[in-house]
Amino acid sequence: MCVLYVGEVALPGGKAEEGDKDDADTAKREAEEEIGLDPELVNVVTVLEPFLSKVSVLFKNSLTELKLFSGDCLRYLFCITLN
Repeated sequence: MCVLYVGEVALPGGKAEEGDKDDADTAKREAEEEIGLDPELVNVVTVLEPFLSKVSVLFKNSLTELKLFSGDCLRYLFCITLN
């Protein structure tokens, strides 16, 4: 276990690459690469203000809406404070 990140939420992410159009494009690409999420199922509502983690890593997060179809299920849903 890495003690630097105890209590922090881990989500797909990574660095922007040359072919990415913007931060939203980077988020969609990374989610597809890391967890197989189809970018066509993702609607990026907005990109949130960047912030530094407690170990000085800059994060650029986005608020997204997933387009799930009938028959699909959501296994887990949780909320975190954004401030």
